[in-house]
Amino acid sequence: MPAADAPRPPCQAQRRDGQPCGGVAGPSGYCFAHDPELAARRKEGNRQGGQNKDTTRRLTKLVPSRLKPVLETLFTALDEVHAGDLEPRQATAMAALASAIGRLYETAQLEERLLKLEEVHREQTG
Repeated sequence: MPAADAPRPPCQAQRRDGQPCGGVAGPSGYCFAHDPELAARRKEGNRQGGQNKDTTRRLTKLVPSRLKPVLETLFTALDEVHAGDLEPRQATAMAALASAIGRLYETAQLEERLLKLEEVHREQTG
């Protein structure tokens, strides 16, 4: 059994800049961030972390129910781009389409509000 103060081996992975990872290796020889066997666990943790942020919760409450699946898809795409599983160009295209959907929805809401205001104005002015 190793002594409690014995140095633990470093992670055997390299960072994106080519430098050695500074993390402490686990039994696999990799740190948590680089262990290939923990990739699914990291991805799920990132997804849950993103969903549990206060700003994300507030945003989710403000999004109309019909657009919530679009928001979830974009969050998933963000995680996939970060993990290297989705090409950034694909995510950019998805974001552009989602933005167009959002603008259409916003325009429809404004149109509806304007019609209601015009109706109230007509009722008040006779």
